[in-house]
Amino acid sequence: MRRRSQDGHSLVEFLVALVIFAILASLVTRALVMEQKSNTSVHNRMKLQVYGELMTDHLRRELSATRIVFDSESLGAEYWQKLHFTGEAPDAYAKLPNIQPGGSFSPDWAGFDSTAVGNMLFCAKIVDPPAEVSDGINPYVFDRFKFVVYFLSPYAGGKGYNLHACESKNQYLDYNQVMAILRSEPDYPQTIVEALKTMGLTLVWRPNAEAAGKAFYTLSADMSKASPINHTVVMDEAERISGFSNLSGPQHHGIAPNGRGVSLNVPKFARAGEGFPNGFEVLVAGPCTGRKILLRLVLLGEGHGLSLATEHTALVSVREY
Repeated sequence: MRRRSQDGHSLVEFLVALVIFAILASLVTRALVMEQKSNTSVHNRMKLQVYGELMTDHLRRELSATRIVFDSESLGAEYWQKLHFTGEAPDAYAKLPNIQPGGSFSPDWAGFDSTAVGNMLFCAKIVDPPAEVSDGINPYVFDRFKFVVYFLSPYAGGKGYNLHACESKNQYLDYNQVMAILRSEPDYPQTIVEALKTMGLTLVWRPNAEAAGKAFYTLSADMSKASPINHTVVMDEAERISGFSNLSGPQHHGIAPNGRGVSLNVPKFARAGEGFPNGFEVLVAGPCTGRKILLRLVLLGEGHGLSLATEHTALVSVREY
């Protein structure tokens, strides 16, 4: 029987070493892949959190200029019928909230009304800066208003929803303010009016009108003799606040649909219905002198076999007109 040399290796030993090396390589590769997935997940969760905070900060800033919140009751419904959307528009599942003057935002409160929750917001805001004109002697400052609607639209891939903001194309002067200034300067009303018209301000809105049909006027030097006009509020193209943009690889994010908040409740305040309310809930409570708007957003991110969700809220105080 031939003995192998002292420095030689048998084929069996070589194959065993090869198998051990393959097992170790597989374990190392799996560990690296798991670490990469973990890092990607942490990275995407952080980006999702940042996106949500940027969205709520944007909404908080915009809503701080709100002077009237419209609900689904009679007057709000009248104003809603006057809107004309030229582009993206709310779908059939969009619902305005019902304002609860003495209500609470806590679902645990005995008097909490889940049917008062909406997934859309319709309001009038003051445009900054105000309009400044002069009659050649004195300067005058006028507030300008715009109507704004925040609403959801389904994402084409069916993964979730986009949040849009849509503003009126026209700006509106405050009827009561215009009346007060023109009456205080009876010698120069036409000069003031012409100066406003050169700025494109030709429409006047009466916020405290008893009906939407009696709330709009054409600017004139003698507003006391002006009659309400039949006016349609034309809305500009919608601006997308949230959307499905890439995180890492195929990862995408957007407003979560019902039941897709991973470990978060979607919805939390409302009763879920077909297409309503999804991860954008709107609650409005308190008297007009101290009204508060609560927005709850749930962002959903999916990809790499993982689902991530983050919750964001914005509470805004509004002192209505």
